[in-house]
Amino acid sequence: MTYAFAIVVMSLLWATANGHHAGVNYDRENIREITGEVTYVSWRNPHIRLRVNVTEGSGEVVVWTIESGPLNIVRRLGVDTSEIQVGDTLTIAGPPERSGEPMMFASNFMLSDGRELVLSSSAPHRWTNAGAPAVDPRERVGDGVEVPRTLFRVWSRIIGRDAETVISMTESAAAAQARWDPINDDVTLRCIAPGMIESMVGPVPIELVDNDDEIDIRMEAWDARRTVAITDSHPPLDREPALQGYSTGRWENDDLVITTSRPSWPYLNDEGVPMSPDAIIVERFTVSEDGRTMDWVATITDPANLTEPAVIRQYFEWIPSERIERFDCQLPEEE
Repeated sequence: MTYAFAIVVMSLLWATANGHHAGVNYDRENIREITGEVTYVSWRNPHIRLRVNVTEGSGEVVVWTIESGPLNIVRRLGVDTSEIQVGDTLTIAGPPERSGEPMMFASNFMLSDGRELVLSSSAPHRWTNAGAPAVDPRERVGDGVEVPRTLFRVWSRIIGRDAETVISMTESAAAAQARWDPINDDVTLRCIAPGMIESMVGPVPIELVDNDDEIDIRMEAWDARRTVAITDSHPPLDREPALQGYSTGRWENDDLVITTSRPSWPYLNDEGVPMSPDAIIVERFTVSEDGRTMDWVATITDPANLTEPAVIRQYFEWIPSERIERFDCQLPEEE
């Protein structure tokens, strides 16, 4: 008898915009507050990281490890990295680590001067103007402005519209995912860049560039790049697997459809769902009629791990001032 393990996810943007570890390792149903002295701060991608000495009621000093989302996201929210220094007193809110260890994924900082820093566009203010969403300083396109409908622009994830994932795994794939350890098996924590399809899924922008018979896809995450040949031919099925696979594209009316074969990255997503090099990934990029938004749908066929094609959807908007920034992943420095 064939057994299928199905996952249907409407990804919460707070977790998506800050990295999957907020959902896997941290108890998002239990927001906690701590106050202490900052002893270490590292403003880096893929996660900012702090250590804080917290004096408990018994007088014992407990060292808390704090992490949050990518530095690039925090900067886009207008957070100045000079605002938190070693020696500062800081109040922090966020979900604690599930194991009970003194660790937290921060969503809000309260500075000693009474200013609150919100670390995600979808996390509300907690102490000042309580409940109000964070203000994203990036300027959107105003009403009544005619926007070109071209695909070839920088596209940012739409904050507030949930990504969607539907996956149905085989029994063996479900067992493999159950063995996956997000601490030891997720090599991105060691700044090892992922490949397709995980490199396309994240909170930071992407850019599509028209080079006539080729399209370049620039991903801010991990400083990744893809080259897509525009051709009626299918991508090869007999080549050595590659990190981004091999991609060919075609136009269906105004939609760009890209087919990718032979990916070497062993996971379909950032939660350990396995993917084989025989997987075929078909992406469709669709720009809205008003040119302001773009839908991206990826369909993954992988009989070795999936009982039916998996579907991942994400939604983008055009922000005229947005540019692809360096990601420059770096491991935290030791104290």
